[in-house]
Amino acid sequence: MARTVILTPFRPTEGREANWKFVQQWIAEHYQHDHYVSDNAGAFSPAAARNNAAKAAGNWDVAVFHDADTIAHPDAVAQAVDMAATSMKMVVAADSHMYCCPTSSERIRTTGDAGFARPDSFGLHGIYENPCSGVFAVSRKLWDAVGGYVEQLNGWGYEDLVFLQQCGVFGDGNTWVPGHITLHLWHPPADRDARTETNKGVWKQLTRYRLARDRNGARQYLATLGHLVP
Repeated sequence: MARTVILTPFRPTEGREANWKFVQQWIAEHYQHDHYVSDNAGAFSPAAARNNAAKAAGNWDVAVFHDADTIAHPDAVAQAVDMAATSMKMVVAADSHMYCCPTSSERIRTTGDAGFARPDSFGLHGIYENPCSGVFAVSRKLWDAVGGYVEQLNGWGYEDLVFLQQCGVFGDGNTWVPGHITLHLWHPPADRDARTETNKGVWKQLTRYRLARDRNGARQYLATLGHLVP
């Protein structure tokens, strides 16, 4: 029987504990899968924490990477698992994503009712289509093919977009569960600095390799960063 696991990267920080308490309870109430939560040594790295969670889970067939501040409809997650299990694609459990405002986030945490959420803004940080992360599923075959997350990125930002492009280069790309939305509960934003721009450069380079369908070039490029792809 195929084994599905849920994996969450998390480190307690001011302003995020309330979201995590709610999301952890949400996962426990809505899913029967084993749930693994991991941190990493040193400065927090979402990429390294995800890799650690994948290792801690042992043998699995499909992994649902579930952020500590985001929820998805359980039916969408089930569809994402089924789609990932039969493909070499990264499958996000929604085709849209909302950054909820503080008031909606507090109401969701307090009541458990995710309906009638309001976006934090009506610009780029409100609602957008085709998210790259939040809650998504990958097969073990795809995970092994891309070598997991690139841990050599620094600081916050772009690790999910880099992983998405890895799936496009070494797998069959990515897709979304139609007709669903993921909800991101509000918290103070992470610090962004020059390291974020460096990570952006890695994403852009992998995007070029993906468009050129240059798998060997991408493999060699990632090796220069210290990330080995089989």
